[in-house]
Amino acid sequence: MPDGSTSYIYGNLSMKNSEASQFDLIFKKKKIKGFWLSTQLKRITKEELLDMYKIIGPFYKDVLGTKYTKKYPLAMVSEATRFYLKHMSDGKILLTNNVTQIEDVAYPY
Repeated sequence: MPDGSTSYIYGNLSMKNSEASQFDLIFKKKKIKGFWLSTQLKRITKEELLDMYKIIGPFYKDVLGTKYTKKYPLAMVSEATRFYLKHMSDGKILLTNNVTQIEDVAYPY
């Protein structure tokens, strides 16, 4: 990070704490801030929200889209949860009654 820059933390899938050196924070004027979208959305009007959706909507197909890695039958919810907890950063899992065994989900869809 360049001197004087700010890093925004918006997720914690790794469940690890962020780290920064006191030297960077004090002498290089670097900052770390948390960002929670739900809080920000409460501060804008419905019209502003609609305008925002018009701008970011096209990005949902690829840049902001959700990646899925596996499909699990509903009966295997415990196994699906264990898999997800170990592979959270790889993508989401789908629980469905449309499969009888675990299936990989090809990406991009």
